[in-house]
Parts: sequence; C-alpha cells; structure tokens
Amino acid sequence: MGKRVIAVWILAGALLTGGLCLAFCGKLFLRLGLEWAMNQSAREFFSGSIRLQSVSLKRDLRLVIRGFQGNLKTRKDPVPVEIHFIESQDPVTHYLLGGSVRYRFEGARPSASKYRGLEGIAVSRLGKNWSFELESRVREIGIEDIEWVNPENLRGSTGKVMGRLGLKAGLAESPSLSIDLWAPEPGGSLQAQFFDLLLPYLPQYEAIEKLKALSGSRRLVHYVNASLKVTLAEPDRLKVFLHILISDYNLDLNVNMEIRTDEKNAFLKMARLMGLIEVALS
Repeated sequence: MGKRVIAVWILAGALLTGGLCLAFCGKLFLRLGLEWAMNQSAREFFSGSIRLQSVSLKRDLRLVIRGFQGNLKTRKDPVPVEIHFIESQDPVTHYLLGGSVRYRFEGARPSASKYRGLEGIAVSRLGKNWSFELESRVREIGIEDIEWVNPENLRGSTGKVMGRLGLKAGLAESPSLSIDLWAPEPGGSLQAQFFDLLLPYLPQYEAIEKLKALSGSRRLVHYVNASLKVTLAEPDRLKVFLHILISDYNLDLNVNMEIRTDEKNAFLKMARLMGLIEVALS
C-alpha cells in the first residue's frame, strides 16, 4: 500500500513538473516568436532591437505583453523606448480572418523619462491591405525626453507636456495625423536658437526684432506656457499652430505655419526631416 502511494505521488510530481515545463516552454516560445515577428515587421524603425519581458495568451486568445523595449532609430543615435503594458482587446485570431485587432497600451515613453508617458488604443490590420490607427492620450512627457527630435534646437530644453495624439495610415487610405499638445504653467526652458525656426513664418511686426535678439544663441529662455497643434490636412500638406508665452521678453507668440512637400508621403517625410525616424523612403 505504501509503495502504491509513493508511486502515485511520483506520478503526480512528474505530471506537475511536465505541465510546468510545457507551460514555461510555451510562454518562452510565444515570447520569442512574437519578438521575432515584431522585429521583422518593424526592422526599419528598431533594427531588430525589440525585446519583450513577458508574453501570455488568455483563454479567449487575447494577447498580453509586459515590458516592451526597443531602440528607435533616429538621425543621431538610437533612442531606447519602452511600453509598460500592452493588451489586445480582440482575439489575435482576427488576423487570420483578415480582420483588425485593437490593443490597449500604457506607459509608452523614452526609457530614461521620469514622466508617465502615453496611453491609448492602437488598431492594426496585417497583410496586403494593412492599416494602422492610433488614438493616444499624452499623460505626461518632458521636452527633455524628445530632445533627439531636433538636438540642435532643443538641447537643454525642459517642461512637462500633455495632450492628445492621433494617427491613421494604411495601404488603401490617405494618412491622417493630429497632434494637440500643451505645456502648462510654470512652463520650462527653450534654447534661444529654437526661435530661428519661427522667423520665416512670422509677419513683419515688432516681435520679429525681439525674436532676432533671442535667436542665434544657445542660452536658455524661460517660457510660461505653450501649445502646439499639428494637422495633416492633405497627403502633402501639414498645418501647424504654435503658441508660446515668454513673459521676460513680453512675447506672446501665435504662429501659423503650413509645410508642403512634393511627394504624397508627407507623414513619413516630415517625420524623417524632424529626425523622428531614420527610414529609407521608397
């Protein structure tokens, strides 16, 4: 009788160990497989640097990813970025039927940031008729976190930014982009050289002389608050509105800009020009 009990316990232990090994190996292969797929599809942006801390699949085949990390290619140096949490709101089997899958994410930010980053919903469809849609809330991000966008004019800049970001792109539709950001009081600092970018877009009035006195140097200028709105109105035309209040110089700037390109890929071209991504455009 004792031997039979021992045998049962040995069998139970073997089954439990085997089950745990299968579960561990299953999660390991799922994580490695997903890392490989993501690195293949986003190679132009991340150069194979994407790593995932953990991946699991729920019973209803919804995907959960924790600890996304990767090095985003920029004109200067790769920028480490992270996403704390990603969860699909639909079963990933929707992809097999040619459908789209919604993902909820939070904690998207440069890895060195002290702020909470972005959260929102992304929708993707794979295959020949691919599409991507993003609706995001910028909870908090620092201007210092995005210095790499334009290092020459943003180096040393500071300030907390909040707002919203929307993006649509796809094979069968024209891209759309909307950005609505603001830096509330007490504001922060901008490099004086940054204002060189605004001079061509200002009407001929007193503020130009004040800006000329500011521009052309690397000293930091305090701003009280600021806001930025960007809209991709047409495939080859960006509309930009920028507001900055600089009380020390009695400047309340409201600048409207329109940026055009000759090509019908304005979103990627503008991103490349700004240094957001380093991608070979076809």
